[in-house]
Order: sequence, then structure tokens, then C-alpha cells
Amino acid sequence: MSASVTSFDPRIVKIVLTIGANIYTFEDNGTQSYLLLTAKGTKYANETQNECSVEIGNLTTDLKNEILSQTSPYANPAITKVMTVYAGRVSTGYTQVFTGDITNSKVSQPPDIIITLESKTCQNQKGTVTGRAHAGKNKFSLIANGVAQDLGLALNFQSTDKYINNYNHNGAITKQVDKLNDLDPASCAYVDDNTLVVKPKYAPLPNYVTYVNSNTGMVGIPETTDEGLKVTYLLDTSSKLGGAINLTSSLNPSVNGVYVIYKLGFNLANRDTPFYYIADCVRVSV
Repeated sequence: MSASVTSFDPRIVKIVLTIGANIYTFEDNGTQSYLLLTAKGTKYANETQNECSVEIGNLTTDLKNEILSQTSPYANPAITKVMTVYAGRVSTGYTQVFTGDITNSKVSQPPDIIITLESKTCQNQKGTVTGRAHAGKNKFSLIANGVAQDLGLALNFQSTDKYINNYNHNGAITKQVDKLNDLDPASCAYVDDNTLVVKPKYAPLPNYVTYVNSNTGMVGIPETTDEGLKVTYLLDTSSKLGGAINLTSSLNPSVNGVYVIYKLGFNLANRDTPFYYIADCVRVSV
């Protein structure tokens, strides 16, 4: 995000629910501005599942009941239930913020009838058990590709490749992400939406740099942490879990520099104040 953010560039928010063969799209880009849409969640550059909770308000009674019945934990578990969140600005268009499997739904008390949907990445695969083995020496990238296939994900492999002896896994299919992290302590493996990412732990993904300063939408002063820092800034289309932040703070110049995002929170609303990323970062290894 290189240009200054102004109030003349309206925000846009879209939530898409894919429930079996049914697709429900709730969008505020001026066409469905009567809707109340919020999304709040966190994405992690490790084996922890990414999570998101959305609220949708001002639905008709019939549509509200239809969605609640299909997304209830007691509904048919064989039906795919996926939630995808998009947000952005009119000038830049949408960026995908989150996608994951719907785990629960509930409705608020009157008079404000709002449905809340909760979602986690790879939740549908958690109960699946698999056995995968690679005899002899095999490249780390080959093993990672097999894990991605098991999870139904694309693979983005950026780590230095190495040979692994006699890879073997028997158990929960999602636990293979944990095992990838154990195989190479210098790398981190994690799921980001529809992609399994394997990258050097202290180096950013290539081609993803977000410039954060007072002119590009930084909120407040960056906070130092034990690992690096936490910074809040207005949502943009360039931020990526595992990507870089090039930070400039005039009030605390000691923290200026390039960081890797290892945890990316978001808090979005089409009407209320929140429209932020909250990034926890560690200094780039040089």
C-alpha cells in the first residue's frame, strides 16, 4: 500500500458461503449496503488452524433460518461448508482475507437479529486418518507436495530443499503440517487459505512487501514484543501471512526496518470503525 488512505476511497466487504451446491454471497459495494457485515480472525504461520468469525445482519427471516439450518453442527457433516471473506477498497478491488470450513453458527437475541458463523482452516480434514511413507532419501519439497495433496491444497515451497530419510506418517492427516515443521527447524510450514506454504522461518515470502507508515494507514505506535513487534494498520491488498512489512515510525524510529509477518489478525466491518490488519512480526534475518 504505497498511496495515502483517504476517506474518499470507500471500503468494500464480501462474504461468500458455499454450502454443498448452494452459494450465498453477501456484499457491500453499494449494491447490498443494507447488510451488516463484520469479520474478525487470526492467521498463523505455524501448524495452528487459522480462525475467523463473521456476523451478518439484516437478513430476511427465511434466509436467516435457511443458513442456520444448513450450518448447524447437527446438519449433514458430509456437506461441504466453506466461508470465504473478501475486503478492499473501491480503487483497488477485493483481496481474499480468509477461507475455511464452517464449524458453527448461532443467532443473536432480538431486536438485532444477527447470525454469527465460525470457521477454521482444514477443519473437515481433522478427523481423517492417513498413512504416507517415502522410503529412502526424498526431497523435502516432494514430501511437502504429498502433504498438500492429502489436504487438497496447492503448495508454495520456498525453503531450501534438502533430503529427508524415510519419511513416515500414520495418524491425523492435518498433523502432517506439524511433522513438516519438525523435519526442518529452519523452515516453517503452515496453511494460508487454500495453500500449504513452506518457507524459511526468518525470511519473508518473495514479492509480498507492505509499506507501513503514517501515510499508508498505520494506526498508533508499533508495540515491541518478545519476538519483534506488533503493528496495526488499515487493510490493504498487499499484506500476506509470511510476507514482509517495511516499517517506518517517526515516533519510534528505533523499530524501523523490515519484518516477517508470523501472525496476522484482521478486524473488518462494512459500517463500523474497524477495518484493520494486526500483524505480529519478527525481524528479517540478514
